[in-house]
Amino acid sequence: MRLYQRGKRGTWWVDLGDVAGQRARRSTGTSDNEAAKEYAATLARDLWRARRLGETPRVSWDQAVLAWLEEHQHRKSIEEIKRVLRWLSVRLKGKALADITDSAIRTLVRERKADAVNRRAIQRAVAAKLEPPAPKPPSGATVNRHMAQLSAILHYAHRRGWLAAVPPITMAHEPAKRVAWITQDQARKLLTELPDHLKPIAGFALATGLRETNVRLLTWSQVDLARRVAWVHADEAKAGRDINVPLNDAALAVLQAQAGKHKRWVFPVERWERDERGQWTQLLAPTGKVSSAAWRKACVRAGLPTLRFHDLRHTWASWHVQAGTPLPVLQELGGWASLGMVQRYAHLGVSHVAAWAGNLAGGTTAAQVPLLGANENGPEGPLTEGDSLGWLMGLEPTTTRITSGSSRTGASKIKHLRAPRGRKAA
Repeated sequence: MRLYQRGKRGTWWVDLGDVAGQRARRSTGTSDNEAAKEYAATLARDLWRARRLGETPRVSWDQAVLAWLEEHQHRKSIEEIKRVLRWLSVRLKGKALADITDSAIRTLVRERKADAVNRRAIQRAVAAKLEPPAPKPPSGATVNRHMAQLSAILHYAHRRGWLAAVPPITMAHEPAKRVAWITQDQARKLLTELPDHLKPIAGFALATGLRETNVRLLTWSQVDLARRVAWVHADEAKAGRDINVPLNDAALAVLQAQAGKHKRWVFPVERWERDERGQWTQLLAPTGKVSSAAWRKACVRAGLPTLRFHDLRHTWASWHVQAGTPLPVLQELGGWASLGMVQRYAHLGVSHVAAWAGNLAGGTTAAQVPLLGANENGPEGPLTEGDSLGWLMGLEPTTTRITSGSSRTGASKIKHLRAPRGRKAA
């Protein structure tokens, strides 16, 4: 066993050599030599018991997170994942995986629900001795993102043999949301209110349905004006596959207006950066995040205060469905991974069952519907207004628990239906 220090903070690391077929080299997480020795002794004992006695090694949350991150650095949303893991690690730091029980997970869920999403704004207002805004509770989707990442770490530990079983993780309720889209008139008003550097970006998004990053970072090497086509490479697409983007007249007009502004970027913007000598230099670079103060103010002026840039993609898809574009075609145009992701827009088009909507013109009523398993008048004569609704639905009264309101008792009907096989009902 060897202890040595690494890093600027002098953190002690322990190297136990080859244990159970793998190199056991870990960070003790402390710069205190005595605490590092205690950690190393505990680690050596646990690894010995796991190798000799077949016990599950006692791995901490910190070790599992570091191991998971080493294998998942390729994830596109790794920075967002790290932010979630930091929130979890503050509450689970140094905790053994076996101690993360159902009770501990429920406590985490309660803490996340109580942690306001605008807590930093509240802290800044309190520090400035101003009236703080009202706490805004997180949505169910926010809570579920944290719990999903917790589940990913625990299942990863379970696959590696560090955890005997993964405790149940109950997800928060996520209410169904409506698809946010705007009309043609609202889109024109929005483009009028947007500043000059955001107008072409919004116009191109409305014409192609591309996501914000794919529009902002679009290069001329991804555009062929002669063939009226653009493309997004697989490593830049959310679904991980190449997207072919046919250019309609509106998209082509935007690109032609942007031609010549920059050799590489389609949508450049002027920026000021400090050079090596400390002097400010003006240059052209890709447009930064669109959801800025300029975007929000323009949306307010256009009467769309809650509009997000991603809603332009929803708008593009909604316009397509309303114009009759088939959903499989829309899936290919938008680069969605599955057809189910496009079904959210299906209600905006004309349904394939619309031709059947006029079948009530003949005046068919419920009283004229043939009964299942009986003659047209019911099992015991004509139906009256007080008879059980279960007969109209083809169900037994014993199943629906609806009794008859006519002069006849419901007992005779029940007895008739529940007669044993091979015997006639009384």
